[in-house]
Amino acid sequence: MEAAELDVVGSTAARSNRHGRRTRRTAAATVFGCAIVIGLAGCSGSPAEEQSAANTTTTAPAPATTVVVSTTTLPPQTSTTTSTTAAPASVAGDNGWALVPRLGEDTYTDFPIRAIATGPDGIVAAGVAVTEQSGDAANGQPLAWSTTDGVNWAQTNLGTEPGEVNDIVWGNDIYIAVGGSGLNASVWSSVDGAVWDQLTVPSPDRTFARMNSVVAVADGFFAAGFERSWPQNHDWEEADSDAVVWFSADGIEWERIDNPVFDEPGFQEWGDGGYSEIVGAAATEWGLVFAGESSVPGTGYPHRTTVWVLSEEWARVIIGNDDQIRGVTAADGIAVVFGSSEASPSADAVFYVSSNGSDWQLAGGDLAGVGVHDGIQLVNDIVFVPGDGLLAIGTDEKDFSTVGGAAVWIADPGPPLHWTREDHDGAVFGDLTRNPLETMLRATVRDGRVVVVGGQAQSVDLGDGGWMCCRYVPSAWVRNNE
Repeated sequence: MEAAELDVVGSTAARSNRHGRRTRRTAAATVFGCAIVIGLAGCSGSPAEEQSAANTTTTAPAPATTVVVSTTTLPPQTSTTTSTTAAPASVAGDNGWALVPRLGEDTYTDFPIRAIATGPDGIVAAGVAVTEQSGDAANGQPLAWSTTDGVNWAQTNLGTEPGEVNDIVWGNDIYIAVGGSGLNASVWSSVDGAVWDQLTVPSPDRTFARMNSVVAVADGFFAAGFERSWPQNHDWEEADSDAVVWFSADGIEWERIDNPVFDEPGFQEWGDGGYSEIVGAAATEWGLVFAGESSVPGTGYPHRTTVWVLSEEWARVIIGNDDQIRGVTAADGIAVVFGSSEASPSADAVFYVSSNGSDWQLAGGDLAGVGVHDGIQLVNDIVFVPGDGLLAIGTDEKDFSTVGGAAVWIADPGPPLHWTREDHDGAVFGDLTRNPLETMLRATVRDGRVVVVGGQAQSVDLGDGGWMCCRYVPSAWVRNNE
């Protein structure tokens, strides 16, 4: 099947749920390959030699291989849901934006809401609530919030099992949310955003797996993330991480794609495996793009900005060096990979743009000129808004601290990308000179209205005279584009 025949019905961008700096990582072999993938694409040709450059990288066809997909899913668990409708008072700003300070019930989350999707009847967002009893995201209560206008939201439990939700998409007449529970990747499905079924995607022994992103195509769904495996002595410091892509025709039965562009399942020694992870996925007219990071044998640190592309064949392309990638989006025939540089304490945003998946250009990465702080402008999501172009949302921070606020930038689809900062209103986006930090994390567009979800940080009383920052109150920002 030619790349143009890949019928895209939905796409989403995602970013890493790592809100801190990097920890120790290892080296991974970089290989190329192609495959017939669930009837979507075929390939033939000769091996390609990887090229690594910040501005442009190309690949050539690779030899045909056979797809071997692994395991089946455990039986789905039908959720028992409880729902509460809330109509909180929104705060209108002078810049066309309004803040909804709290969604649903009075509950804190470990991170702001980190998933959102537009469906036929409204918008559904998802995240996880962490209480003193649950302690962390993996043991928290996964939640969904639904709305038709971005202001009035209904909160629903995604079943009774603990877990964390990282992304959500609407496609093929169903919502699919992905993340993880315990050591395994997890999937939640719903036809209406209110009643959900949860299932577990089994991992190999001694493996911790998470789905970070999901994208819908005409005949199914692709999810992407990582499997982190450790040796028999269970030494976590020796663990390696492998980028993984799964496919499902119905959102219930999931299969792991086995292809030379991905490392083999299970634990590999550092010299044979190493670190790779996919944090975002998007669908374009010419194929699918999965964005993340990987290491190269013998190089150690730093790590390489990497995309895995499915067009006429699978390809793995190094497009940059030592960036912290947060996601990828697609609009008007281009894909935009976004994140931040590793330069500290003033990390600039980075953007890589491609119209074919092989050639990538570094485009318009410096947001410091339109920011308020000299420190960090972090882009967490990008959506296409008719009449505006690309709309980027994120935070304007001071030196990786908890001082800062929400921020929005606009640019015409590039390259190059020339960004303009939306007017900052402290009542809606937060006071940029003090704690706590307000974080915009995910965005979507419905009927000319931009809806952004994230959170407002609140200091927590530890009960012994001390304070901790921060737990996040799930929040939303709304802008009419009419």
